[in-house]
Amino acid sequence: MVSAMNFPLPLPQVVLTAAFLLAGAPPSLSAGEPSTTVAAESAPKSAHKGAEDTVIGNFHNLGTIAGQSNIYRCANPVGPVAARLKGQPPTEADLREARERMQRLYDLGVRTVISLQNQAPPTERAKNAEYDEVQLEKAAAAAVGINYVAHSMSNRGKNSLQYQSSEEVAKTVEAIGDDILKHAAKGGVAFHCRSGKDRTGLVAGYLRIKYQQWTLEEALAEMREKGHVWKKFLKPGAEYSWHEEHLRAIAARLPARQ
Repeated sequence: MVSAMNFPLPLPQVVLTAAFLLAGAPPSLSAGEPSTTVAAESAPKSAHKGAEDTVIGNFHNLGTIAGQSNIYRCANPVGPVAARLKGQPPTEADLREARERMQRLYDLGVRTVISLQNQAPPTERAKNAEYDEVQLEKAAAAAVGINYVAHSMSNRGKNSLQYQSSEEVAKTVEAIGDDILKHAAKGGVAFHCRSGKDRTGLVAGYLRIKYQQWTLEEALAEMREKGHVWKKFLKPGAEYSWHEEHLRAIAARLPARQ
């Protein structure tokens, strides 16, 4: 057990990074070198249904976007490790697996991860169930040489997609899209939320409509096909989730298809 980390309190990034170094890594896990030690069984089978990788959940290539064919969507790569910690400190084996999972992304050509998860440190008044997972991924990414970029979003609650205006969400999604393309010019990019279904689906839908000339209906259908839990995010009497409502409003702002 790495005693330097004191879960469930927020983890200082420098402490987590140091813990990865203290835990060590096998020689094959130098940044950029292949990793073959992560077992597919380490992530839930449901996370791999229809995915293009047997290790990283909900991993999909988006095809060609603005001339770039190295853009991917996925679930949080270290999610299965963080999920089993349940607020306890990670063991050296946990730290090694988190690093191996990020190395897997590196081996797939990814050089930047763009996280759509809530980055805010938890307080007594505002909890953040994603924070430890975020910190674990951030440190594991640094350990293997992957650039970590954060665009903090939340599915529900204060300052979340549930209550933000579509104008606010449009600005956020547009900034994320710009960041994706900027980093894709230098190497592969994987963007994700926790499960790679809801916030990720919204951003993917925006990219589909703006750059690949998909119709709104096609983008909405893919959101649900790729796992968007739309019934979980319905306002009373609504036909679409608030993620879908935001995408509908964003699509209306985009130039019409030629």
